[in-house]
Amino acid sequence: MRVKEEVIMFFEAKFKEQEGSAISLDGVPFASIDHNNNYLLVAKFLEEEMRQSIWECDGDKFPGLDDYNFHFIRSCWELLKEDILKVMKEFHRKEILPRGSNATILAHIPKIESPIGLNDYRPISLAC
Repeated sequence: MRVKEEVIMFFEAKFKEQEGSAISLDGVPFASIDHNNNYLLVAKFLEEEMRQSIWECDGDKFPGLDDYNFHFIRSCWELLKEDILKVMKEFHRKEILPRGSNATILAHIPKIESPIGLNDYRPISLAC
């Protein structure tokens, strides 16, 4: 358990934002979007939009942890669509995704042949 705590403290310190290092954007002009475009951005997802998005994804790429890829979802669309629509409606209502639906696994890849310390590893994130 002590090793785990040390690794956590090491990487928290390495990637923690330093005091006073925030970037200020004062005086930078940003274009605003109009009411119609704002409405489109926050509108509820339509079934056809979700279906189109799923069909545009490469079906045989990386499956999730449950081994289901987009090819599977497309082939079972009629069976799955009500559950998918329910999840997306719930997301729109609560503005949060179910726990674990946006999980990431951190892996530490050695930067050198024989790593000794934690600085010898490169952390990468693997989306689940």
